[in-house]
Amino acid sequence: MLHELLATLRGEGRSNLLEQEGMELLASHGITVPGRRLLEPECPLPQGLLDSFPGERVVLKLQSPEVLHKSEAGGVRVLPKKATAITEAMAEMRSRHAGGDLRPFLLCEFVPYRPDPGREWLIGYRLVPDFGPVVLLGPGGIHAEALAGMGAKPLLFQPHLQDAEDLRKLLQCNVFSRFLIRPQRGAPPLVEPDELVELLLSFGALARELAREGLGEFEINPLVRADDGRLVALDALGKIAEGSSAPAAPRPIDRIRCLLEPRSLAVIGVSQKMNPGRIIVENLLKLGYPRDGITILKPGTDELAGCRCVPTLSDLEQPVDLLVCSVGAAQVPGLVGEACRTEKAQSLVLIPGGMEEKEGGREAVKRMHEELAASRRTRWGGPVLNGGNCVGLRSLPGKVDTLFIPDHKIPPARTPGIPLAIVSQSGAYLVSLVDRLGGLSPRYALSIGNQTDLTVGDYLEYLARDEELEQVAVYMEGFKPGDGERFLRAARLLVRRGVQVRLYMAGRTPAGAKASASHTASIAGDHAVARALAEGTGLVFHDSLEEFAESLRLDCLLRGKSLKGLGVAGLSNAGFECVSLADSLSCASLATPDEKTLSDLKALLASAGLGDLVDAHNPLDLTPMAGADVTLAAMQRLLEDPGVSAGVLGCVPMTPALETLPLSLEHKEDFRRPGGLAEGMIRLFRESEKPLVFAVDAGASYVPLVEFLKEEGLPVYSSIERAAGMLDRWMKGRAAGE
Repeated sequence: MLHELLATLRGEGRSNLLEQEGMELLASHGITVPGRRLLEPECPLPQGLLDSFPGERVVLKLQSPEVLHKSEAGGVRVLPKKATAITEAMAEMRSRHAGGDLRPFLLCEFVPYRPDPGREWLIGYRLVPDFGPVVLLGPGGIHAEALAGMGAKPLLFQPHLQDAEDLRKLLQCNVFSRFLIRPQRGAPPLVEPDELVELLLSFGALARELAREGLGEFEINPLVRADDGRLVALDALGKIAEGSSAPAAPRPIDRIRCLLEPRSLAVIGVSQKMNPGRIIVENLLKLGYPRDGITILKPGTDELAGCRCVPTLSDLEQPVDLLVCSVGAAQVPGLVGEACRTEKAQSLVLIPGGMEEKEGGREAVKRMHEELAASRRTRWGGPVLNGGNCVGLRSLPGKVDTLFIPDHKIPPARTPGIPLAIVSQSGAYLVSLVDRLGGLSPRYALSIGNQTDLTVGDYLEYLARDEELEQVAVYMEGFKPGDGERFLRAARLLVRRGVQVRLYMAGRTPAGAKASASHTASIAGDHAVARALAEGTGLVFHDSLEEFAESLRLDCLLRGKSLKGLGVAGLSNAGFECVSLADSLSCASLATPDEKTLSDLKALLASAGLGDLVDAHNPLDLTPMAGADVTLAAMQRLLEDPGVSAGVLGCVPMTPALETLPLSLEHKEDFRRPGGLAEGMIRLFRESEKPLVFAVDAGASYVPLVEFLKEEGLPVYSSIERAAGMLDRWMKGRAAGE
């Protein structure tokens, strides 16, 4: 039915469905619509027609492919169920729209319902270039904008990914859908959850068909709960998609193995002196890649950096798994073409930018894609390309480091690393994030640049095979057509396996989207859609880069810590920090220590001469009089309390009672001295099975202490508010099953 209907639309040269056509589509998928009949305006009403409509009123609707919003155009009339009233209304509408493309009128059953705010819904479908078919449930009718302004954001989901169980969970997470399915002040819910799930599944099945046939939009507005209990779609609107981009042909993603774990590789663009290509070679050797597995493409030289050289790619005796192209953009198409023709490289990393961002590079990129497409049609299947405009990649399993950053500028890779994969469209952000992680070397750090060939969806699909991964962090500026859908499909597999997937999506403002497009040669998608779909898939979606990086780092540092509850114990040598700690908890709460813990704390305080100054409670204000011994012992005792799930240890370091400054001729302090606060904090963190975060609330003089603790792998923040807030967010995520 749908195929024939859309063929009719295209044959007539129109892009919009008539309402009768939309109603037929809904009815064919089990969605209730009003009783209706088509009326030819020149013909008298058929005998007995009005008797087939219930009640005393009917609804007359104008049908024209030129009039999408009939109510505003005077094309909808509620009339008494009388032939004269209907005939007169048709004549008036025809007169008003004389000369237009008018089709038979639609006479519909009048459906009584209460038009209160929240009782009219919109259920719609849109074919999103990034993500494919997306279904929306939100407020409809005349109150839609007001409710949206009050926070009633629509629920979005992908009908080809979410099943009934997924939808039940989504309904509980969305403000508007919770309003629909929960009782209100003793009144029954507007709709039972299972009934709404069934409706959304039916509409989702229709949406999948619409997507296959190229219909870009379709919506019911409003759908209502009729007085007789039925859920009825009162209006339907649909539109054919215009100018949509087809997804690129599939890539042979198995060859990503050649990028991440190459058995042999070649580098072009290596100088005798230090340049990006030479840095790449040095980084490969430092990470342990075998020298005899590296070939440098350089004419006139037999050996460089202890690696053998050959003039060109064609001169290689055996194909290599990986070719790293550290050359100018103008050379790239020729290299890709040579690789395709000679089958001498299974994969390539394209370092240079300027191919897609600048006007002059488009023709070169076109030729490159033509050669690549031709090779993909051969039995060999062609190479895969990472980049361009990237800083390369680092893969600890493959001992590969093609980042052209000297290891004295960012922390060098440390094998085996942590079970984390970072995939970033921005190379600069990738190296910035790796630096912020310090000694926490990710298993994979991948800069994918413009996604000239391989996309983020390809990489996630491949990484989903790595059973050792525990986290994936993704920075994106724009998905290629259809790749957002593949990305979420792969992310869903990872999440269901227990892998945490984080996403930061740039371009949430028009200016940001424009800047993103100019930077990556990608078109940034709808940020709100990306967020809703990502969260619905189980991803952790971040609104700021700071939160993205800090949350990722904290989660890495707290690996292996167990969380059993939401009770937090806090301790500081300053009263304001204790107040700030309590104010910073929202999901978690202050734990209530048991009597034994309080008794032990009182004894500890008394032995330290603080019994008359400090009361034993949570959070514990030790005052500036407390030294390292009592501070650490008190925190240890709080962590041992069975009602405490996590801890926060704050410190205002100016007190003379603590050694918090680096060694200097001006004083006798040395925070590195054995037995001091710093050593005790490190021991406490490493020995505790419970999560523990720290705060050093001070300025530049105490940066050495903070950096020392960070280098030792402690989660340290510049304020106890930040420390407690980050811990609270981490606990919320763990409690929600991130």
